[in-house]
Amino acid sequence: MLYITIASRHLNKNEIDSAEYYINKANDLVVAKKAPIEEKSNVLRTYGNLYIKKGEFKKALEYLFKSLEITKRMNFQKRDL
Repeated sequence: MLYITIASRHLNKNEIDSAEYYINKANDLVVAKKAPIEEKSNVLRTYGNLYIKKGEFKKALEYLFKSLEITKRMNFQKRDL
């Protein structure tokens, strides 16, 4: 998703406000379009990375664990096919 790519680039440059803006845009799009679950996982992981940059490690872990759970479910579903 383009918004996540843009957000990640801003995170790499420590442009936190810009990164957060694009992550929020990505999240809005995922919710509005009922996007595939992989996209939700990507948004959650990027939120986790954002909170790491902000020094909010507990919040970062929450988002990263949510992303991990989705990824695990996706892998189980693919394996069962």
